[in-house]
Amino acid sequence: MPNKIVEIEEVGGGVLAAQFKRAIAEAAANMLDPNTGDGKRKVVLTVTLTPNKAKTEAQVSYEVQTKLAPPEAHEGTIFFGKSADGIVVVEANPAQETFEFPDGETIPERNLRSIGER
Repeated sequence: MPNKIVEIEEVGGGVLAAQFKRAIAEAAANMLDPNTGDGKRKVVLTVTLTPNKAKTEAQVSYEVQTKLAPPEAHEGTIFFGKSADGIVVVEANPAQETFEFPDGETIPERNLRSIGER
């Protein structure tokens, strides 16, 4: 009788193969994300076999881990102040230049003064 070696699809009733496929999909999605860099991604499959004393069977544990690229850092400016309704926070955005703060100032006027001078 020829040797029979277990297939990855059989381990854990298919759970290991499903975890591996999910990890590959996560890595692919991470590579397609425009907010991540061009660095390497890893999918690590760890299978641990613990044999019995007679060495006729083994307990099997398995784990699939991903090592993905983190989002790249970005910088911007926000402006904040208080209104009668609470705190107001807006991003510096030309489309918002007409936003008026409760004290009557608009974003361009606030751009001219540092927050520490208020």
